[in-house]
Amino acid sequence: MMLFQLLPFFLAAQVSDKDGWKNGPEYTFLGEVKMITSLDSDKGQYLGTGLYSKLRCRPREPDVLRCKLEDTKITRLDVQGGFNPEKAKPAANETFRPFNAISVPFEIKFNDRGIESYIIEKNEPSLPDYCVNMARLIANQLSIGADLSDEMRSTYRSFENFTVGECDVDFKVTRLPNKDGEAIKDNKFELTPLDKLGKLTNEIMEIEKERNVKECLRCVRPFFGTRYTLGLVYRDVLSLIKSSVSKIVISKNKFVSETNNENDVFDQDRRKLGKVLDHMKLTLESVLPATDQLEKFSNPVVKGVLPENLDDDPSQY
Repeated sequence: MMLFQLLPFFLAAQVSDKDGWKNGPEYTFLGEVKMITSLDSDKGQYLGTGLYSKLRCRPREPDVLRCKLEDTKITRLDVQGGFNPEKAKPAANETFRPFNAISVPFEIKFNDRGIESYIIEKNEPSLPDYCVNMARLIANQLSIGADLSDEMRSTYRSFENFTVGECDVDFKVTRLPNKDGEAIKDNKFELTPLDKLGKLTNEIMEIEKERNVKECLRCVRPFFGTRYTLGLVYRDVLSLIKSSVSKIVISKNKFVSETNNENDVFDQDRRKLGKVLDHMKLTLESVLPATDQLEKFSNPVVKGVLPENLDDDPSQY
């Protein structure tokens, strides 16, 4: 058996095949960023866009993941069920188009609470802050957000740096029987929590996070990544976040992390225009041997977890 860190300090991937792992593992996650709108200008009709990408990551011991977004594309969604992202699927009559997110590798540095910072190569020419924000928007789903090792209590209140700002967060940790096993036969790995999450036997662990968005120590200008791309939301709207909730689901064969941010939007005269739901999700798809050796960045630059305050328009890049 071989053990590799999937989320430093929190979660490892265990593989039984000892051959072919001299360069370590490569983790592939399916990334989704969905937006659902219900605006007065559309007579309350639910509309949506979906951005899909592969996030490929490799561990660089002891506390860093080297990641890259690949095959990033966007399309309109067929929304059937209001603000329910699970029922919003790519529309049959729409095509996918490439989306300019971030095309260069970046690193994620972890501490015992979750993501501490992001690292990029300084030599990358004129990498816009928008691109780094896109990395944060998706990869922040890998952050547990708190030290859960304190006697494994089922409820916590802790402080978290996340996409919406620096906020108090109510944590709820639930362990449920894994009745159907959640086994994926094609996956030749098992997930093993490290000390801070306690042991995981034949069960599912759910970590729910509800942010107190009305009393954040530091708020940042909302960053949505895809908001203006296909014209569902006008550029000059103002946003007020109403709620931000996340859930992380872990079993021996499963890792899924997702966030729903619900916002009211207003025009420049503060007249309410409707509601927008932003949904981010990462699902672990595979753990496979890496094919080459991982080199360190030669001139690293450290970036914080919070998005940069900027005009989030990908069309200019």
